[in-house]
Amino acid sequence: MRRTLVLAVVVFAAMAIHGTASAQPLDPAKLEYLGAFRPPGDFVWMNGGIGFYPAGNGGVGSMISFGHDWQDNLGEYTIPDPVNFKKKADGFVYGDLTVAGVIKAPAPSNPPDEPNAGGPSAEYLADIDKVVYGSNGYGASHGYSDVGGTNPQGPWALTGIDMRRVGHYICEISPDWATANLPAGQVCTTGFNWAQYGRGPDLYAYDPDSPDGNSTLPATKLIEYSGSAPWAEWDMDDYWGGSAWVETVGSGSAVILAGRKDTTNMGNDTNAADEFHPWLLLYDPDVLAEVAAGAKTPSEPVPYQQVDLTDLYFGNGMGFDAGAYDRANNILYIQEDESTTAVIHAFQVIPEPATMGMLALGFAGLAVLRRRSSQ
Repeated sequence: MRRTLVLAVVVFAAMAIHGTASAQPLDPAKLEYLGAFRPPGDFVWMNGGIGFYPAGNGGVGSMISFGHDWQDNLGEYTIPDPVNFKKKADGFVYGDLTVAGVIKAPAPSNPPDEPNAGGPSAEYLADIDKVVYGSNGYGASHGYSDVGGTNPQGPWALTGIDMRRVGHYICEISPDWATANLPAGQVCTTGFNWAQYGRGPDLYAYDPDSPDGNSTLPATKLIEYSGSAPWAEWDMDDYWGGSAWVETVGSGSAVILAGRKDTTNMGNDTNAADEFHPWLLLYDPDVLAEVAAGAKTPSEPVPYQQVDLTDLYFGNGMGFDAGAYDRANNILYIQEDESTTAVIHAFQVIPEPATMGMLALGFAGLAVLRRRSSQ
């Protein structure tokens, strides 16, 4: 049975959480809200695709992102101090947020350019010092480039995967999990929600590099619903645009999909009036490990928690379109985009046990952000 939990303001600004908590996966109460900031003007009309770049901004970290929706150019900006607020209670408006500084203005790169493609998505991989990208389309759509968008490789298709099911979100897999559960080289996930056809979000592990000039990238199905095996709470108007594989010592981990949930018709889309909420889905990596091992089918994983972030949202409930994760400092970033406005929200992933050290870590996360903004 679904239940609603109301967290303390210091943790999640009066957000509602739906689902049954588990001892092993990351508890959403361990996501402490740090605040929000605005990307620079050149990045406001974003087409999704943010990736945390740890070496950026003099080594304190920066955000790599695609720019205007129609151009798909790649750039980089600073991560300023976020404004910590409760939007509805405190009356903050978009103009009250701090604004990031431009490090590299969006410039031509090599994201895939296909008719009716969605995306692009992006992630920085330190092991290969590349930005991997993808989009949602009907052919080869995944590749990588240097951080500045130069020396592009690809695009390629994913082996055995319908390319209409991928590309709207990309994230790095927890390295330990990938080593334990996947073929060598499969270090990223990609996916999409394929509207009425997919019946829920998809998730595939894949190798972003194409060894020996292969025409496709090796991939493993982790989540894949269908008309005959839908996610029970799927709705045709759901949208999932961002992802992150979040973990911290002692608190487990979670695969987080960020987007929009139509809560009016969950599990029974009747084309009634929609009620959209900015939403997070949390999946248990242990369940995905069973899928990778063949013990479960890709349609069996379901979110163990669903998190409503309406009280933090600046727009009109259209949802989130990108995610990024600072793995070294355990900071999750999710982006909302309302065409002419964009907001980046930051959360500190705090470790167990629940002691005063948790509060200190939250302040440490803020200190990291402040150091970045001062560079």
